[in-house]
Amino acid sequence: TPSTSPTSNKVPFFVLQQNDGQNRALFTVPSSLASSLVIHPVLCRGSSFVLVVEREAQAQTTFLSTVFYSPNPEETAKEIAERLAIRIGRPANVVSGLFGF
Repeated sequence: TPSTSPTSNKVPFFVLQQNDGQNRALFTVPSSLASSLVIHPVLCRGSSFVLVVEREAQAQTTFLSTVFYSPNPEETAKEIAERLAIRIGRPANVVSGLFGF
């Protein structure tokens, strides 16, 4: 049977390297949840990642982004995406109290 855990809903992402050595990760999320997903930073890998709403990707999805430095940007973005998937799978009152953990 398929998994019904919150993390079974993958959040697509991609990472762009910027000229200043930083990385910009973009995450595709449901448009209806975008504003609630950026209320609190994502905590992972010993850092706090502030997400901003970039722009609508399609009618039902929106890009969220964050800029960071990491020697392993794909792994960092993957962990942020996993936490976003958890937030998407939980009610808003749980997320706001626990920053998505």
